[in-house]
Amino acid sequence: MKVVLIDEAPGLGIAGDVREVKDGYARNFLFPKGLAVLATPQELARADSRKKAEIERRTKLNLEMESVGERLAEERLLIAVRVGPGGRLYGSVTTTEIAEAVNEAMGVEIDRRAVQLAQPIRELGHHQTPIRLAPDVIPSVTITVYQEGTDPPPLVEETPEEEQEGAETAEATAAEATAEAVDAPEATAEEAEAVETEEEAAEVAEEEAETAAPDEPEAEAPQEDEEESKE
Repeated sequence: MKVVLIDEAPGLGIAGDVREVKDGYARNFLFPKGLAVLATPQELARADSRKKAEIERRTKLNLEMESVGERLAEERLLIAVRVGPGGRLYGSVTTTEIAEAVNEAMGVEIDRRAVQLAQPIRELGHHQTPIRLAPDVIPSVTITVYQEGTDPPPLVEETPEEEQEGAETAEATAAEATAEAVDAPEATAEEAEAVETEEEAAEVAEEEAETAAPDEPEAEAPQEDEEESKE
């Protein structure tokens, strides 16, 4: 079935686009949601003007929300929740709550459908969530979910100085390890040579000692015969 989009359809197109879709998709989704109409001759004739108007609208909205998107990307939204045993949330943080937090923090009005949350947040901590302020303005905002009655946890980020210091320490450690690996074979060879020299010196000293020592006289046999004759 051929249809003309009259609003943006995710993954399909924007207003004024002409698309060929399955009958069931058109009747069960596009038509009931007000996203498309049947591509009659009258609608096809209006398609170009409809698309031109849509492009102008999107361009204007992008310009209006660009600065808001830049500020929102640097913002941290705080949402306090009730927590049960084991740190589990009572319920979850939904797109409606996030949209309200954005509206309050930025002074704008966005619909909950602009919050591109894959699934409700059910854990404490920091979460990155895209917010579609305009067709081409989709900043990622940090959402901190924390327990009611407590202080929000800080965002832990390394400063440029800490990152530089960590990099220098890692380089120094690697250099030391490399130097030890290079010097190790030389040290082993020197130790082996020293041991060999000591053994040779010991052998020479032993030979000299044997040469210098006088020969011991042979022990005389006992004169048993003489004693017997005297008796």
